[in-house]
Amino acid sequence: MRKTGLDERQERVIERIGAESFLVMFLACAAVITIELIRGWDIKSVLGETAVLAAGGIIYLFGSIKNGIWTKSGRKMTFGQNLLLSIVVSGVFSIAYAFIIAKRAAGNVNVARLIGVFFIGIAALCFLCLWSLGKLAQNRHEKEESRCRE
Repeated sequence: MRKTGLDERQERVIERIGAESFLVMFLACAAVITIELIRGWDIKSVLGETAVLAAGGIIYLFGSIKNGIWTKSGRKMTFGQNLLLSIVVSGVFSIAYAFIIAKRAAGNVNVARLIGVFFIGIAALCFLCLWSLGKLAQNRHEKEESRCRE
């Protein structure tokens, strides 16, 4: 019985459109925050965008973990995949940080050293988060699977 007036295929299309819309809004919000910070604005000027980005990300993250889903394929990410993603994300943020530091810092600051430390720290933090969240999702998935077998 159809409650919404849509058949199953149409329901999946609507869900896909919603997911793609969220992704676009999420990435646009992240881009706006990054651009505004690089242009020299302070964090107070992007608090609204940051709150929206954090709220959407946290709800998506907890919903995924709660349902035992970490990747779209349903498989867990390997050590190498976690490491590669951590390095890429750290590189993107390190480049943004380099622009901010170069613009705001005086000439006597060793920007390369700061960026190196930042890159390693963010990569390590990102890797630990990815690994931990993947484990949480896997444990939740196994718990759901064992409950379904009973």
